[in-house]
Amino acid sequence: MAVSCCCGRGCSGPHAAAGAVCVDCGRDAVNTLDRYLIRSVVTGGLGASAAFAVLILVFGMIDEASKIGPGYSTLQAAWFVLLTTPGYLYELFPVTVLVGGLLSLGALAAHSELTVMRATGMSLLRLARPVLIAGLLLAVIGTVMGET
Repeated sequence: MAVSCCCGRGCSGPHAAAGAVCVDCGRDAVNTLDRYLIRSVVTGGLGASAAFAVLILVFGMIDEASKIGPGYSTLQAAWFVLLTTPGYLYELFPVTVLVGGLLSLGALAAHSELTVMRATGMSLLRLARPVLIAGLLLAVIGTVMGET
């Protein structure tokens, strides 16, 4: 069975299905550990964005509550806050992603998972690759948010 690996060549043999090191170039494609790091950083970034969205909604509604009166109902205030939240979220998205990514990497470090990865022989550059991929994925999400 031949699969394409990071070198662009077709790799065959028992290692191909397992996603192990490529026989041709000695490099490995995205493996389970990479997917774990990417998932941790992306979920941390999106989770922080969701938390900031809730804060924006709550503080926006508190701000609009003082303006509620005879010509401006609570439903209109809630609708206004709901419609203005995506703009604020788009402006804060890079910061929230950074905070979420740092928190998720901090959690990995607190549980000694990064230490174990380094002890297995992974270089810092090799550890940075999935984090950069996750950052690129989140940048694409931010760009799509801005274009819609």
